[in-house]
Amino acid sequence: MHEFLIETDPEGRPRYSLGEGEPEYLVPGERFDSDRVVTLSEIFPEKETITYIYDFGDYWKHTIHLERIIEEFESMSPVCLDWEGESPPEDVGGVLGYEEFLGIMDNPDDEEYELTKRWAEGIRHIPFDLEKVNRSLKYALR
Repeated sequence: MHEFLIETDPEGRPRYSLGEGEPEYLVPGERFDSDRVVTLSEIFPEKETITYIYDFGDYWKHTIHLERIIEEFESMSPVCLDWEGESPPEDVGGVLGYEEFLGIMDNPDDEEYELTKRWAEGIRHIPFDLEKVNRSLKYALR
């Protein structure tokens, strides 16, 4: 599950969002559209910055900032130009769980180290690969 927050009120509550399926409920004044109907190309460049939330359980929150639009580009696919940090393992428990995971993995003397290391190896965590991400983006829209 994911959601793009296009507009929020001063307290950070959604005013306009895009996502999967239909929301359980809408607060009066809130607008929701399916991200299969409305695309980000319709949102940008009107909005330069939006928020992307992935995995409502772990609640990974990302800021997407539009750097520029390239009109004469050889591809109609989105392209990841840069990233910061490595992706956390799936189902690590959100930001706090990831901090705990990193703390354990940085300390081989931690009593949870061996168990946590086996868990991470078992889920086959793959480090970020820019070329692989861009191949996936290219073929995801076909």
